[in-house]
Amino acid sequence: MLLLTAVLLATAEVIAQPADSLYWVVETNIHHPNYTIVHFYNHRNVKVHEVRMQGVYIDIRNPKQRKKLDLLMKQFHDRSVTSSKRRKPKNTI
Repeated sequence: MLLLTAVLLATAEVIAQPADSLYWVVETNIHHPNYTIVHFYNHRNVKVHEVRMQGVYIDIRNPKQRKKLDLLMKQFHDRSVTSSKRRKPKNTI
């Protein structure tokens, strides 16, 4: 019974998060707001990309800046999906 419960919980977690879902974490310093680092993580909480911005301070309480972060994340995701679907090279004779 315990094994069945564990399998059902694991299956529910896989269904709940799509395989291509990403999220971002912003790293800034309020005392020295001269840079921002945005980390992108996949659904398995593994960092897949990092963007370092000099001279930029991002306040995630601002809805406009959250939308820009979501757009940046979407652009990264679209580029990574496109680059992973490279065409096979044609055989030359």
